[in-house]
Amino acid sequence: MQYQYVVSAHKSSSVVSAASGAFVSPDSRNLLISRGNRLQVMRQQQTASGHLDPVNEYTVNGHLHHMEFLHPADRSTGYLLLVSSKRQFALVAWDEVAQNMVTESTGEFVERTGRPSTRPLVAVDPMARMFAVNAYQGIVHLFPMGKSDQQQFAVPEDYLVGGLVVPEYLRTAEQQQPTRGSRGKNREHMAKSTDIQGVSALYVDELKIIDMCFVRDAVTPQLAILYEDADMMRRVRVYQVAKVRGELQLVAQTSWTATTAAARLVALPKGAVGVLGHAYLAVCHADGKTSTMATGTTDVCGVCWVDQEQRDRLLVADSSGTLTLVAFGDSVPETSRLGSVPVASCLTYVGDGCVFVGSHCGDSLLIRLHQQQVPLEAVSLGGVLARKTAMRESGSFVETLEAFSNLAPVVDLCVVGQGQGQKAAGSVVACSGLRTTPALRMVRNGVGVAEIAGTELPGVLRVWALAMGGSQMDVDSQTANRRVLVVASMAAHTVVLGWTEEEEDLGDSVEMAELAPCAWVTNEPTLAAAAASDGCYAVQATVSAVLLLDSSGRLVSRWMPASGMKICAASVYGGQIVVAVGATVHYVEMQAATLVCVATSVQPADVSCLDIHAWEPGRQATHVAVGLWAGQSVHLLTLPTLAITSHLLVLPGDGGLPRSILQCTLGGTRYVLVGLGDGRLHHFALTPDGFSVAEHKCVTLGTHPLALTPFVSRGALHVFAASDHSAVLFASATDGRRPARLMYANVDAMDVGCVAALHGSIAFPDALCLVSPGRLWVGRPDPVQNLHVRTHALPAWAEPVRVAFNQSVYGLATVHPIDDASEMPWGASALLHPDKRPVEYGRFSVLDSQSMEVVASLLLDPFEQPQSLCAVSLQGAAGTLDNVFVLGTSVVMPGDDDARSGRLVVFSWDTSGRRLNVVGEFAAVGAVYAVEGFRGMVLATVANRLLLLGWQPRKQPGVHKQVSSHVYIAHDVDNELVLLCSQQTQIAALSLAIAGDFIVVGDILASASLYHYQNDISDTGARYRLVPLARDAAGVWTTAIGAVPPPLAHNHQGLLPPIIDDETGPAGDRQKLPSYNDAFLPPSCNRYLVSDAYHNIIRLASVQTEYQPADGANIQEHRLVVEGRWHLGDQINVIRPGSLVMDIPDPEFPDCFRPQLVYGTLNGSIGVMASVENGKLGRILDRLQVNMAQMLPTPGLWSYQSWRAYSSDKRDCDSFGFLDGDLIEGFLDLSTEMQQLVVSGGGALMDRERRDGAERLCKLEYWKSFSKVEGEAECRCLAQMAVSDICQREGVSLDFVKRLVESLTRLH
Repeated sequence: MQYQYVVSAHKSSSVVSAASGAFVSPDSRNLLISRGNRLQVMRQQQTASGHLDPVNEYTVNGHLHHMEFLHPADRSTGYLLLVSSKRQFALVAWDEVAQNMVTESTGEFVERTGRPSTRPLVAVDPMARMFAVNAYQGIVHLFPMGKSDQQQFAVPEDYLVGGLVVPEYLRTAEQQQPTRGSRGKNREHMAKSTDIQGVSALYVDELKIIDMCFVRDAVTPQLAILYEDADMMRRVRVYQVAKVRGELQLVAQTSWTATTAAARLVALPKGAVGVLGHAYLAVCHADGKTSTMATGTTDVCGVCWVDQEQRDRLLVADSSGTLTLVAFGDSVPETSRLGSVPVASCLTYVGDGCVFVGSHCGDSLLIRLHQQQVPLEAVSLGGVLARKTAMRESGSFVETLEAFSNLAPVVDLCVVGQGQGQKAAGSVVACSGLRTTPALRMVRNGVGVAEIAGTELPGVLRVWALAMGGSQMDVDSQTANRRVLVVASMAAHTVVLGWTEEEEDLGDSVEMAELAPCAWVTNEPTLAAAAASDGCYAVQATVSAVLLLDSSGRLVSRWMPASGMKICAASVYGGQIVVAVGATVHYVEMQAATLVCVATSVQPADVSCLDIHAWEPGRQATHVAVGLWAGQSVHLLTLPTLAITSHLLVLPGDGGLPRSILQCTLGGTRYVLVGLGDGRLHHFALTPDGFSVAEHKCVTLGTHPLALTPFVSRGALHVFAASDHSAVLFASATDGRRPARLMYANVDAMDVGCVAALHGSIAFPDALCLVSPGRLWVGRPDPVQNLHVRTHALPAWAEPVRVAFNQSVYGLATVHPIDDASEMPWGASALLHPDKRPVEYGRFSVLDSQSMEVVASLLLDPFEQPQSLCAVSLQGAAGTLDNVFVLGTSVVMPGDDDARSGRLVVFSWDTSGRRLNVVGEFAAVGAVYAVEGFRGMVLATVANRLLLLGWQPRKQPGVHKQVSSHVYIAHDVDNELVLLCSQQTQIAALSLAIAGDFIVVGDILASASLYHYQNDISDTGARYRLVPLARDAAGVWTTAIGAVPPPLAHNHQGLLPPIIDDETGPAGDRQKLPSYNDAFLPPSCNRYLVSDAYHNIIRLASVQTEYQPADGANIQEHRLVVEGRWHLGDQINVIRPGSLVMDIPDPEFPDCFRPQLVYGTLNGSIGVMASVENGKLGRILDRLQVNMAQMLPTPGLWSYQSWRAYSSDKRDCDSFGFLDGDLIEGFLDLSTEMQQLVVSGGGALMDRERRDGAERLCKLEYWKSFSKVEGEAECRCLAQMAVSDICQREGVSLDFVKRLVESLTRLH
């Protein structure tokens, strides 16, 4: 069975909701932010900066749709109300003793007979007496918050055992959660899941509720509802919450009529209700009077009170990014424009004039409001905001304190650098942002090194950097001069370069020059060099001697090996030097400005590499690590005697030899790192009490020998492993409860031979000196993190819709609005929309691959908008047209609901002439929704047809004219796009993917269809055909589709299903055994991934069967079978083949995990999809996923199975066939004790007999109904897993599971 592994490389960054209040402690200002299924807790600094410090981050089993902060009067800290998209709720609080979030109440509000509303609405009583939820049309759920009701909310204390959640089938009667109190006809169904007693589901006459809020200053709770009636009029009605015969009821009080633009309700003082809409504000008083006023805002996106106590100033953010302040006083409310922010999804006042602006369209901001205008440079942070000219003229009262990057929504992306020799290998360029903040985001994996300076230096092999000065500096001078030396070693000589730095007069650049002749040895290669005594001296080790020089380059002392023998390896740490002469190791110290040999030791074989470094910074080195040419072994020698401390076995019998070695401390753990000549890296973790090996792992980083160099970045120690595919090693962050892990980050620089850290440099702090083939350069590394995001802002309202890369430039398709006829580029005011709405027009631009600047741009025809884009190579009779862009468009005329026509335009970029040429066009009857290159041709979906177009000889003369200085319409004189064949699909083909000769098409309502390309060549010519093979019968609104490459041939055996006894026990039904073995699909079949509009992922497999009817020949039949269903919780907009990392096989799990697809989502997540091409490893990960999901508590205590269950408007079912990478990789963040509990299935904390029997009974029950389940039974039987002892069931150890999960983290 082949599992699909899905993991987020960049997690959702769109802010859905936010709340603030005293949550962690009574005197703290806390900001709580929801991003998808993540909940972030932050604390505002009590300083003038007002910045936010992270407290903790939690993952919940649900997509957080809404959050509200409730602070009852009898509590020092408040509650946080969470509401998920699957109609679940939870009340969480902060435990000050455990310093962790705890769940006080949890449940759900599900109605079997109700019709779900468009989006759930939540309202909280200002006095925290109750909250209301509208999730179904005409139904309002009321949740009281009295003390007696909280007892019914509460989670049983013994629901958690030893910090683990007891799974439902293992709970005793006392551990069962209370059943639901609801209407009698739904009680039996709804009691299956956790809920609270006392919730009231009340009917109201209003079916289409727009917004609701509780009235302020009311003696009894009053709920105001803004709704739309059958006449499309919007009204406000106030209900009073009353108890009638012991049950809560809603009693209608008063009502008002609002305008059709009303969109938001706000509770005002003295029982009044404010109605906000497009450019107006209406105040509905308690006595029935109303007053209206103009606000100048567009559609309201977010509101918040500046002062929670007085509530007399209201902040309003609209859809144009304008922030407006509404001041309520005794007279008419006054409005004032404060400034421009990204279009907000929520506004939250934090305190001290600071407001958090959460956004879905752009970066979220922490801003501060001022009474006076602020300078223009303080308005925008890093070019994040798009400021209008009018706002520049009138000034801004908003200061940006902090910006939080947001990629949402990812409309399209392209993967560059995969197998193309590009420097930015594995990077993603995404179209993100909307309205005022559109942008292109370049997302890159690993560590980037920004080049500062460089020079050509042929033959350079190794480099060292020294900062000279120390006590030799002029103490009488007012400036501190420092001499920085760079020692570059070649095969037969050495070059010493340097520059002088002055703190007071340091320009933007420094001049690097070769050192004047002095005592530095330059006619021999250098083996090691370092500064000693705070830069007063320098040590140079060459093949013949070790030299001690002062800061002026004069020779102070020299040490040479006896009998003129050559030094083969050396290492220097301050005044401590170790050198190797053959198999003999010498320890040399600097004593009173003299080099003295302290000890000598003979090793079993010649020394290949050695290292001397202190375990703790600022202390003397106590050990020397030595690698040998024979025996593949490493020794630790104690200083100063050079006695053998420990013997470390590297990897016997595989031929790997140590070429570089380093001893260091990362994350509080001592490591010995050994780099081999074949690009593998071994790391040995030593025990704290001695020097025995606590952990040994091996990873493959590249194919060339490794060179290990320590360096300090942002105050933390890192290790640079230089090779053809370099990496940076660092320790993960830890909170003290779990040990830090050794992490790897790829370096975005190819073929780095050696690295030296520029410690002590004033001009280049935290910089590195790097050696590339024939070149020496200085670069500054980025902060070490998994992904780096670089933003390239686009003009406001220029929405990016498609992007592609053709190995030299980027092609970008955008949509722009035009509000005024005078701005029409075609000069035709008659083309304006009849109802005067802004007209949108399309543009295609070419961007430079380095600077991302627009170098050429072409405006499309009136009412023509881009729909699809790809980079292809077209094969014609006269040759191949390489790296061209094919743009698909649609034309929607005013008055039409859909496109009646479109085009395919072929663009060619002339690199030498720096101009864009239109070399071909094809007129289509309908919108061109998708386009892909296929065997030198073009596949396109036009409306409900699949077209195959070729680059064929031209029959009609082309057009030739100049559009602008950089754009020409120059149709190819020999070829043009010609329709070769077409095939009708279903309703509207929106996406397509290609797997060999098979094409899968995603439809807007009819799921996926499979087609086969056939080319019959005869004497009369070629005949092209697109043959329909199969389609998925389910009605699914497809948003994206991708083809999964088939597994490697040598992995087929490992994907065969296990025998039935392994899964269902000895008592399995033997008569079912044949059908069990026949149920699983062959590993070699083609597989496809389909994402739908309900945030699900479906994996389909193409199966070919052959049967023979009674009166005919054999007939081959294809069908698409569902192999997996899974709820992602976010809408996938695009799936592209590619990977974010180098394809370097793991030596322990070779070719078992292959990252194949990259996806982008609506909420700004970028993820990786990989196939697990080993059945046993997939089962181990599936069991680990089940154990973690059912045993580890999360805020809200919502069911993981319900969260990941497939859900749409037509069917609901459990998830199967997928592995949740975000959950599984969280296993490494657990403490060792908790890891052992999870892997053992709870150990002695839970009933082992009941636990082990639950899975067998579950599988047998499912298998008995196998014949009744069509199509999906192939994988679901193996997915019926319960909490189990993984080590016992699969025969593996905890260490094996940890190594397995660590291997998965390298997929992204």
